[in-house]
This record gives sequence, structure tokens and C-alpha cells, in this order.
Amino acid sequence: MEEVNKFRQAKLLSKLSEKMVKVDDVVSVDAVSTVASDLLCQINNAIETKAKNNTALKAQVTQHLQKYGGMLPYWDLKLKKGLQKVEESNAEDEGPKVFSFSRDRKPRAQKVAETPVQVEEKKAPVAEKVLEGFPTGTIVISDETDVRKVVNGADGFDVRIHNMVTSNLTFAFKPSSVIIKNVLKCNITFPSVKGSLLIFNSKSSEIASLAQQIRIHESEDLVVSASCGAIIIEDCTQIKIRGFKLGDGERMAPSDVKDFNWLVRGSQSPNWSYIQ
Repeated sequence: MEEVNKFRQAKLLSKLSEKMVKVDDVVSVDAVSTVASDLLCQINNAIETKAKNNTALKAQVTQHLQKYGGMLPYWDLKLKKGLQKVEESNAEDEGPKVFSFSRDRKPRAQKVAETPVQVEEKKAPVAEKVLEGFPTGTIVISDETDVRKVVNGADGFDVRIHNMVTSNLTFAFKPSSVIIKNVLKCNITFPSVKGSLLIFNSKSSEIASLAQQIRIHESEDLVVSASCGAIIIEDCTQIKIRGFKLGDGERMAPSDVKDFNWLVRGSQSPNWSYIQ
């Protein structure tokens, strides 16, 4: 079983490396979030299967954080916590370590002096990195209440929606990627999204779109009318899923749902449900 886990882990890490694509030294936020999510899936699998040899996985996560740390703080935190859980799980399997005195200790002053350097490396401005990832343009809609409008733009633009309340937004173009954060009682519709549709910390809203992949985090009471490969939820409750509604009124088949907080196989997660 250990050898099988090593093989699967190596195969997935190879695929993840292929996803870290750069275009003219500009890293796509959509690609980075995809890799981070896949790494988190691998971490959860390592914890669930209690895999002992996670050296390759740790190296891959460390490399990802070094290259793209600060670009997506939410994923940075998730990956760091995941690594910590993997190390704790391995430590439990190894048992308590035997205490021994060391005669060759370095002075404490040296360790204290090194700490500020590590902190300063993480202070890169997040906003600049995000903007660098969108050479084709970005449409940002934020900090508005009671808005009713159709949003026009060129196919391939990226969309960011933040801090919206009781608003209705209909997009008349096909974005490359979408991030929705902190929306309340909103209705948001896209014809389709080429890449990822990410939803964070949102409540009592309805979101509709075709998409390559949809991820929902720390949200509750959402109706998601979508069709994609799979919908991934984490730290969510009362998520209602149904198929995307076509122009003739017919609905497509609903997507499969994976709940990162529900690892019980063969049992339905209470955090989401299908509706008509």
C-alpha cells in the first residue's frame, strides 16, 4: 500500500508541475489557484491514508509557496496548515522522540537574528502580483449596493467581484476567470467561464454559470446553477446545486460535488444538496 501511495503521489506531482505555466514571465492567478487546490487535495489524501513518505509532496508545496507566496493568501494559509497536519500525523506514527542533550548548541542570539529576515520576505504587495497576472485586462466590480446592470466586456477578460450587497449582475461576455468575494443577497450570472470560478465568504446569493471548475469556500446559503467537471466546497453550509439553465429553458445535468470537510465515503455530506 505504501508503494502504491508513493506512485500515485509522484504521478500527481508530475502533473502539478506541468500546470505551473508562465507566459512572458507572467503567472496566471487561475493557474496558481488550480495548482494550490490540487496540492491541497494531495495533502488531504496523505493525511487520510497516513502516508509515511511525503518528502516529494513537501518539496512541491514548499517550492509553490516560495514562487507564488503572497499571490493568493487564502491558499497560502491552507497549504501551510495542511503541511503542518501532515508533519503532525507523521510524528504521531513515529512515536515520541527520545530526548538527548546536545553539547554543540548554537547561541540563541543567532536564531533570534534570523527570524526578522524570514518575516520580511513575505511582505511583497499582493495587489501588484494579482495585477501582473492579467495581461488581457480585468473588470472589477466592488463596494456597491442595490445595483442592477448588464456588464459588457471582451471575451477572455478576468472578473473580480468584491463586497456587493443586494445586487443583480448579468455578464454579456465569457470571462477567463472569476473571483467572487464577500457578496450578500446577490444574483450573478455568466454565460460561461473558460477557467475557474472561485467563490469566497459569500451568503444568501444565487450564482449561475458554465465553467471549467467551480470552488466555493467559507460560504453559506448559496444556490449554484452550474455545469462543470466538479464543484468543490470547503467550510460551507446550505449549498444548493442544480444544473445550468439553457436559453430554451432546459436545465443541464447538475455537477458532481466534492466536500473537503466530509471524508466519509458512501455517505452524503449534510453541507450541500441538489435542488430542481
